[in-house]
Amino acid sequence: MILPLVLLPTLALAFPGHQSPRAAFPECTRALAQTENCLAVINANACYNQFKFSGATTLQCVDGKNDADRKQKICQCCTCVGTVMCDWATKQKYC
Repeated sequence: MILPLVLLPTLALAFPGHQSPRAAFPECTRALAQTENCLAVINANACYNQFKFSGATTLQCVDGKNDADRKQKICQCCTCVGTVMCDWATKQKYC
């Protein structure tokens, strides 16, 4: 059975559990990437590569006042780093 393309969005709404888990993260726009919060997340790429997204060490890569501040920045800006960052933040239950 071939479904008309018009029905596909309707089916996606009917089965919300099948939507992408990254839908909750904001899109990385140029304006978002240039904010101070996102720059703190983006500029830590070398640190992420060194520690391979392992636990609390990765959290310490992000410049911030405290862990709560770092987690907030990561959740706001993970899409500017990439899928691996959003997946890691979700796995750590930060977002």
